[in-house]
Amino acid sequence: MKYLFLIAFTVTALTAGCVSPQKRLARKIEKANQESAERQQALPPEVQLPVGTVYSVNSESGFVLIQSGSRFAAAPGTRLTAVGREGTESAVFEVTPARKGAFLVADVVSGIPVAGMTVLMRHNPRTGAAVEETDDEVQVLE
Repeated sequence: MKYLFLIAFTVTALTAGCVSPQKRLARKIEKANQESAERQQALPPEVQLPVGTVYSVNSESGFVLIQSGSRFAAAPGTRLTAVGREGTESAVFEVTPARKGAFLVADVVSGIPVAGMTVLMRHNPRTGAAVEETDDEVQVLE
């Protein structure tokens, strides 16, 4: 009986500090979620990403041709802002599906765009990327 008590005491003492694999996994997940939330809080709430410049304005049809230095692609319907040399917002555009190479076509929503204006896109890094990679498919503009 004495040995049975000693064995029971030893087993209890040795397993008292053990953590089940499920609890260990739950702690790791909780720690990862907490670190992710801290990284999200460190991001700025909104930034202006440069898209390119207004290459051409068709005021009769109400659209602009935007030249981007790279193969930048924004989803159709994305709002873009044109700023003048002073940095003031001068026009707002809405991206259309039409594009060719480094050129985007956007409808003029408001303002009076002028060729040479810088075009920016508002982006919220906390909610996800608004920039999409483009594939090599080319749409011909007519």
